[in-house]
Amino acid sequence: MASKPRLTLGSSVPAVKEWERVLQLARLIDIGDGSYGKDDVAATRQWQELHGLDPSGVVDEATWEAVG
Repeated sequence: MASKPRLTLGSSVPAVKEWERVLQLARLIDIGDGSYGKDDVAATRQWQELHGLDPSGVVDEATWEAVG
């Protein structure tokens, strides 16, 4: 699998929309705007906790790998 970019507060790369779709499917956010903001960080922490990951709020390699 090609590596995905690390997403942190303020990121606005195309992968943010992809990650927001993951959060939408998990029903952790309603809609995404393509910018990795405070709501995305909070939802990511919840998603990471649900998947046994460190709830850092940063979408890192381990987080992308857990998506499958």
